[in-house]
Amino acid sequence: MTKKVSLLVLCLIMATCVFAGCKSGSKVVEDAVAEAQASIETLEKSFGGMMKIAITARGESVVYSYKYTSQIDADAAKTAIDAQESTLKTSMQGVLSPLKAAGVSNASIIVEYLNADGSMITSFEFK
Repeated sequence: MTKKVSLLVLCLIMATCVFAGCKSGSKVVEDAVAEAQASIETLEKSFGGMMKIAITARGESVVYSYKYTSQIDADAAKTAIDAQESTLKTSMQGVLSPLKAAGVSNASIIVEYLNADGSMITSFEFK
């Protein structure tokens, strides 16, 4: 009986490794971040130099930080950015779906908007 239970546990572990590519959740996220970082220059150019962008891993989350290069009116920016939340959520599903498919059960995408002085304007977390 003990051998059967041990064999079953071993099979479950192997199946999990095959499904997740034998990577921990944070390793999958780190790989996704490394791939996404290749697009930072293009993203920054699309904002006309108004923002610096950082893409990092935070546990099982991919974090997109958009930092304005000049100080702006935070309240006005928050209102405008918050109005775009549903559009942003839709576009971030393209990043989130592969993480979940790779077995990162607590995967999320965090999007932060920072003023030039580093203060938080607004942020979202998509799960």
